[in-house]
Amino acid sequence: MARKKSLPNFEKSLDELESIVTRMEDGNISLEESLKHFERGILLTRHCQDALQNAEQKIETLMNDSRPSNASEAEEPSLGIPRKDNN
Repeated sequence: MARKKSLPNFEKSLDELESIVTRMEDGNISLEESLKHFERGILLTRHCQDALQNAEQKIETLMNDSRPSNASEAEEPSLGIPRKDNN
């Protein structure tokens, strides 16, 4: 059985996805190669979605941890930074 390629980091995954899309759109590859590229593309897409979801959860956790429990309404609710008056 062929060994599956390991998953690269997020940015490299996106680059590889773009390359796969370009090759498939060119239409100069066989059906078998197209299916292999499609399968790899699905794997990379899921990997990227998971990475984005993990990053979003980490950001939410960091934002919640940095928010004071008694923040006033004059503060930016997500950052705890006082708003500037434009007067």
